[in-house]
Amino acid sequence: MGKKIDLMPCPHCGGEKCFIDNNGLGQYGDPPDAFWATCETCYASGGPGGNRKEAAANWNRRVPPA
Repeated sequence: MGKKIDLMPCPHCGGEKCFIDNNGLGQYGDPPDAFWATCETCYASGGPGGNRKEAAANWNRRVPPA
């Protein structure tokens, strides 16, 4: 497995248990079509990316709660 991807806390609830998920729609052993970050506390999700790194970047650029 590659490097660990760091995700900032959830910009909605401040939850720190966030993970990268995927749609699992790749065919014939192809990788999934989209990835996104999700908060385990409030289930908010970030904008999709074509890979784990893009999904993390989309999540991390969001404004955290005050």
